[in-house]
Amino acid sequence: MVKEAMLYVEAQQDMDKKIKLIETLNDVTEGKIYVEIERARLVRQLVRIREGQGKIKEAAEILQTVAVETFGAMHKREKIAFILEQVRLCLDHKDFMRAQILAKKINPNTFARAEKAAKKEAAKKEAGKEGGEAKEGEDEQKAKKKASMGTAGDAVVHEAVEGTPDLEALKVIYYEHMTRYHASNGDYLEMCRCYLAVYETPTVAADPLRWKPLLQSAAWYALLAPNGPEQADLVRRLHGDKGMDELPGHKALLKTFITKEIIHWSALQSTHRAEIEAAPAIFGGAAGVKRLEDLRLRIVEHNVLVVVAYYSHVTLARLAELLSLDAAEAEKHLSEMVVAGRVRAKIDRPAGTVAFGAARDPARTLSKWASSIEKLLHVVDRACQQIEKERSLVSL
Repeated sequence: MVKEAMLYVEAQQDMDKKIKLIETLNDVTEGKIYVEIERARLVRQLVRIREGQGKIKEAAEILQTVAVETFGAMHKREKIAFILEQVRLCLDHKDFMRAQILAKKINPNTFARAEKAAKKEAAKKEAGKEGGEAKEGEDEQKAKKKASMGTAGDAVVHEAVEGTPDLEALKVIYYEHMTRYHASNGDYLEMCRCYLAVYETPTVAADPLRWKPLLQSAAWYALLAPNGPEQADLVRRLHGDKGMDELPGHKALLKTFITKEIIHWSALQSTHRAEIEAAPAIFGGAAGVKRLEDLRLRIVEHNVLVVVAYYSHVTLARLAELLSLDAAEAEKHLSEMVVAGRVRAKIDRPAGTVAFGAARDPARTLSKWASSIEKLLHVVDRACQQIEKERSLVSL
């Protein structure tokens, strides 16, 4: 009966009557497990109407009343699509905390398993061509039956509603939403990972018009991320990616940060101006100004690490000169990196010097000092013996 009533909802042209009919059906189906899927679809229709009216917050609140992750009979693709819609609406009205909570209901490994299964199925089809068309047709029929029906215990899983994207498309949507979430926190490293995840999707990897902008964005966000082992690994991984051969400017930029040489901000701006101007989504607008500042900060951090690699002691004046900063700014950036645990250094302000290296163990230092004293006394004793010998020879 509910399914029959849903046909009237779709046919209804008067918007007020349509909303009233949906709300009535929602009230009737509330709490009834055997029509939970139909209720979820009705709620989604109501949400589309509210969103079209510009009531984003209300639409998000309505959609969150349905917990599809508990629906055993709903198809996996439809569940993921529903949750992604909840995440999108939360992001649209800037409820980032709730968006994160909802996104955690989706396991990214689901997409990886689907891609692995698709590759396996493709391999089987190739084997089927060699083994005969009959076996291929039988395997394909079984696969279709399993995908369309599925089982949750003994319960039949319903077919996904018409228009539900496939898992590859859902993966792209998921990572697009996660990119928006991480952008709100300024988490460049996670944004880079999201772009790489989409870049590695088979359908995207086959289309240069799609993967090139993704790889460019991944490269920029890897460089914008604070320096650390994970960031360095991502930069090297991107530099070695074969797709970078078609983006020589970005590959050269990554190479600059991998090489242990001082980078001058003015030189980088002039050399890679084309790459910066070609990324208005990253360096455009108010957020772009901050990202340019962050890029300059990453260059300072890179230069500090280069200095640490080649110097054990350096004066603050020389450090400031190498970093193209004044002494106060150089000291500030170095102190921040020491506090973050990225470098180990000790600043002697009165002497105006910086000593790089790990803090010494007191016990080891004392042991070394005692050993040095012992060696000194041995040398003194040998010298005394030589003096006495010379005096004896002279007296004779």
